[in-house]
Amino acid sequence: MAVDSKLLSAVRKVAVWAVSFLSIALVYHLVLSAIEDSPDGITNSWRATALFLGLVVAIIIHSSLRLLLEPRQRIIGTMALRNLRRRKRNTALIVIGLLVGSAIISSSLVVGDSLDATLNAEFTEALDETDIVIQGTDINGFPVWWNQSSALDFVNDMESDPDIDAVSIGIKTSVSIKVPDRKTVEPHAHWLAMDGELQQTGTWNPLGGAGGAHYSDIETGNVVVNEEAAEQLELQVGDRLEVSWTDINAGVVSRPMANFTVQAIVSTTATGFVQGGDTAIFTELAVAQELRHRTGEINRIAMSATGGLLDAFAAEQRVLPRLNSSFDAALLGIDAGLDIATIPDEFSLAVQSTAGDGLLSGVEVESLRENLTTIAPNASVVEMLMAPLAGLSHEGV
Repeated sequence: MAVDSKLLSAVRKVAVWAVSFLSIALVYHLVLSAIEDSPDGITNSWRATALFLGLVVAIIIHSSLRLLLEPRQRIIGTMALRNLRRRKRNTALIVIGLLVGSAIISSSLVVGDSLDATLNAEFTEALDETDIVIQGTDINGFPVWWNQSSALDFVNDMESDPDIDAVSIGIKTSVSIKVPDRKTVEPHAHWLAMDGELQQTGTWNPLGGAGGAHYSDIETGNVVVNEEAAEQLELQVGDRLEVSWTDINAGVVSRPMANFTVQAIVSTTATGFVQGGDTAIFTELAVAQELRHRTGEINRIAMSATGGLLDAFAAEQRVLPRLNSSFDAALLGIDAGLDIATIPDEFSLAVQSTAGDGLLSGVEVESLRENLTTIAPNASVVEMLMAPLAGLSHEGV
């Protein structure tokens, strides 16, 4: 009989430990299964969290089973409960301390999760596969335009790079939006227009993620808007928009306007730019070029490096030197608004800017001087300002 009691006790202990270890494996598997489809994927921090959570559950299960199956543990548990009833003040202080500590930890986790969700929505989810963006602004804050044919030659060359799995070109600009029927206005919004054919190649996802809208599916005269635009402007599919923007072309400042109809409303996922949570509208590239009178010009190049949303950093670092070299070779002075006039009789030339306000930046002048020390070390350089004069008179005339 004694042997049977010892055997039964040993079996109980083995069973309790087996269930405890099994609970660790089960909780670990359930936690990782729940987050494997998240943008971050299964990271080492999540593995550690799942393991510690499994250990906590295992300790609770192990203690509970021992209380149920072992008489000695039941006696100890009963004594502990009696002590709690005897020392009510100490018990209350301990419980209050635990509650306050739990509240602090919970609030910290909530704030952290909210911040993570905000950053994911603004950057990770919005950028999606977009890892590298080439664009620029002039001294007045307006976008720098580039010849589309030169840009296509450049992106076609980069498309064959082993660390690049998708390329695209387009136009991004700031606009103001008015909805006459809703009497709502958004003074600062974004208009993104990408090449529909290039967006269908490589790893690019539709606007709004799986099941969303493709650029090539956006009809002429229509726009796709994100959820933020729909919320701020109280938009619905079929509503009419008035979109206006500031443009400087050939030194003339204008404020053009175009009318669009809302074709679809999508989430911020895979919209392809950092301000994913801002008001934004989307059209095909050709539509934006026609309306802005910028046929054959673009101001944005987007690339996707090999890898997932958060593990493409190594590929980016490998491709950046090759990218800079190819871009330097492809970008001409005329693409940056630089014009070179020659005077053969005087063996001289003049470098002037035709973009924006027509002024060369200090960086451009410094770069020119640096290059001249190598190309023509004995050449002299004169910096001057040429500007039209108005109201010039001489002796009252």
